[in-house]
Amino acid sequence: MNSLALRETAEKFRSAQEASHATNHLFVSQAQLARYRAPPKTTIFPLEYAFHVLGDVRGKTVLEYGCGDGENTVILANRGAKVIALDISAELLAVAKKRLEINGCDEVELLIGSAHTLPLPDESVDVSLG
Repeated sequence: MNSLALRETAEKFRSAQEASHATNHLFVSQAQLARYRAPPKTTIFPLEYAFHVLGDVRGKTVLEYGCGDGENTVILANRGAKVIALDISAELLAVAKKRLEINGCDEVELLIGSAHTLPLPDESVDVSLG
């Protein structure tokens, strides 16, 4: 097995472990959504800053690279993006699917796949977040 395959196998195992503990607190509060809706450029919090740099995503196709359990996926969908959420872990995508359902985000496309070989056509997204 080559080193990439070994790393991806290890990540799938780690992700399955994470997913087994990620079934609580799937609802994303309005306060949390507001925190990432329009964060200031002077924020000291890296994720807030990433959402600031991302800018207005209404109507844009956003690839969320490594979406994990879908917490940021909900935020992106609530900001008006058409989200394609990609993860290597079927278990984490199952948690993300539950989170999306609980939060009323039914327009998100969930994809299982490797970030090294994206299952998307070239130029099919406007921006990515990962």
